[in-house]
Amino acid sequence: MDLALYKSVLARHRRLVLVGVLASFALAVLAFVRVSPTGISYRSSERWVNEATLVVTQAGFNEGRSGGGAAVDTTLQRFAALVNVYAALVESDEVVNLLVKRGLVEREDVANGEIPVVATPVVSDNGASTPLMTITASASSAAKATALTTGATRAFIDALERRQRAAGIPASQRTLVQPVRRFGEPTLVAPRSKSLPLIVFLAGLSATFAAAIIRDGGLRRQPEEAELAESVPLAPAPEQSRSVPSKRPGSPPSKRRRRPTKPTPITPVEDTTAVLTALDSEEAPARPEAADGSTSGSRWEPQSTASTRRANQS
Repeated sequence: MDLALYKSVLARHRRLVLVGVLASFALAVLAFVRVSPTGISYRSSERWVNEATLVVTQAGFNEGRSGGGAAVDTTLQRFAALVNVYAALVESDEVVNLLVKRGLVEREDVANGEIPVVATPVVSDNGASTPLMTITASASSAAKATALTTGATRAFIDALERRQRAAGIPASQRTLVQPVRRFGEPTLVAPRSKSLPLIVFLAGLSATFAAAIIRDGGLRRQPEEAELAESVPLAPAPEQSRSVPSKRPGSPPSKRRRRPTKPTPITPVEDTTAVLTALDSEEAPARPEAADGSTSGSRWEPQSTASTRRANQS
């Protein structure tokens, strides 16, 4: 269908198209948001992430010494190796339970195996290990992602210190985990899906245009059918022949009553003499001769005609 026909259909059915467009837009909005007695909420959620950077060290800040010797280098290498262990402790049950108790993680998410906190060791540009690691938290909003990032960092440090105290390690000999950056700028990684509202809106528009085209075709067909009905006379309907059901062998005789036939009315003859005169004027067949060869007249008259004539003369 060309564009001109679309424009003509839309012009003739503006009200139908307007109602269809508004209904499609309303359905698309309802597919994007949820209206409840408590208010309006989105049907799909966003995913925001934030990240904190921590360093594994000890008291005295060995990383700040220049030329600390072999002992300092060995210590730094040990911290770089401990990063992998501490990254696993961030996702441990102890830290996750602390997050649940503090209301930062839903217990249902934990039961489903969805832990929105991930710890990753940081490597240098040449692939070497470093004493740094990152804690990344994701949530449905930027504020929640930032709160979960700082909360996970705090819960991990609290769990580590609790283990050190339980092991009786002196404070001067404890490994320290210190935040280098508590949180960064929240990043939107998964926006709300708009595919479903878009599909609903396009489907509504398609249904609206289809209804307008069908209605326009029906309105155009009605005058054509009316003109055709006026130009072509209606032929009489053929009589349907009644099929006589055939009798099955052994079936009882039909008890169907025949319709009585109406007798043909006989027109009375007013002037009998005139009729007899007309009959006499016609040539009658010759009367057969008697056995003795004598004839009683030139013509032979039927017995019924002769008796009727005698009755009229008398």
